[in-house]
Amino acid sequence: MRKSFILSFLVLASGTSLAQSGWQLQNSGTSTNLRSISTYDGVNAVCVGEAGTILTTDHNGVPWRQQQSPTSKDLNGVTSITARILCAVGPLDAIYRSLDRGATWVGVNPKLRGECWNFASMQQISAIDYDSVTSTCVVAGDQQALAFSPDSGKHWEERLPYGRNSTEVRDLKCVSISPKITLASGMPHLFFSGGNSIILTSPDQGDDWSTRTTDMPGISTGNGPTFFGCSASAMILVGSEGHIFHSTNGGFSWDSIPSFVTSNLNAVSFADEINGFIVGDEGVILMTNDGGYNWTRQQSPTKANLRSVSLGNAFHGFICGDGGTILYTQDGGFSGVLPTAGAASLDIQNFPNPVSSRTMIRIYIPERGHTDLRIYNPLGVEIAVLSDADYDAGLQQFEWDASHVPSGIYLCRLELGGKSVVSQIVVSK
Repeated sequence: MRKSFILSFLVLASGTSLAQSGWQLQNSGTSTNLRSISTYDGVNAVCVGEAGTILTTDHNGVPWRQQQSPTSKDLNGVTSITARILCAVGPLDAIYRSLDRGATWVGVNPKLRGECWNFASMQQISAIDYDSVTSTCVVAGDQQALAFSPDSGKHWEERLPYGRNSTEVRDLKCVSISPKITLASGMPHLFFSGGNSIILTSPDQGDDWSTRTTDMPGISTGNGPTFFGCSASAMILVGSEGHIFHSTNGGFSWDSIPSFVTSNLNAVSFADEINGFIVGDEGVILMTNDGGYNWTRQQSPTKANLRSVSLGNAFHGFICGDGGTILYTQDGGFSGVLPTAGAASLDIQNFPNPVSSRTMIRIYIPERGHTDLRIYNPLGVEIAVLSDADYDAGLQQFEWDASHVPSGIYLCRLELGGKSVVSQIVVSK
């Protein structure tokens, strides 16, 4: 059953110190525009950007270290194969590989000579992804050319997904599902500023490709939004003017999903089957906890255009963007959400969270009304009623004793004035 939840919680560290909640700005040490970020485990991460910028961290972004780059040209994409092995792409068909957490980089090609491997018809590589199940690495760029590596980026072979034309692939993802699907999204190169809604899917690692279109009325290949990012695991496409599309049948057809924003959406990433994030221009951060059927906007500490998001798990992740912007979260960004059209203008905060025994839950009631506040276990079974009465407008506090429940993620649901909002409470013992 599809549910539209507004999630928020305030996380406090154990003891008396306040843990950093939500998405926090980090010191990147640069003002260069950053284009791609990748984390292997939510602790180790690598970020690349313009002018060959390479940043790495092995401790949650504290600190970020600028590494010596093999190029002074823009780097467009990066992926973490392991915590130590990294691959980056970008300038003049270059693929670079590091075996020491980004300290040194070498160009790779099938014969292992030269600084990089030059595809004869490619000018820029825009995207890179890695599938840990099959050890397959894949890159894509101008002219819709793609290259696959079956051995974690050591050796490469070129593929032709849709014939040579002027389309620039903006993002590409590969994932081991049944059947295996590689999803690419792109726009015409220098021809149409509005994009042409190209969606490509391949069930066989790029040997054969099919062109798909969205199910949105009036949109077909050639007249739709530009797609900037995609997720193959959740089958999500994001693009210009707040467009989100979702497929439930392996990419054969696509449904439009409301985002309630009009900014360009640049990237999407999922931590697992249900928890995902989208980032975009003007600091937009959206999240879902139902596999992409519904999205809510999270609080963002920046108005910079955000270009890439990568998750170690549902709680730990990184975002990068223009002006050297890097954001980090250790609680899934749940410091609160911004009211959006179609969403209740309500909010729940609880602390401490995670909790081992008792937690205080605070809600703000905008106007007098019946307030229903309940706790549900991970199976959706109601286990506590904290409020079922009328309250005046203002701040109200309620205590929940979690000492008698097992560890897990619980839902706190508030209903007020025909609207509802839900937050997650983590019980850890």
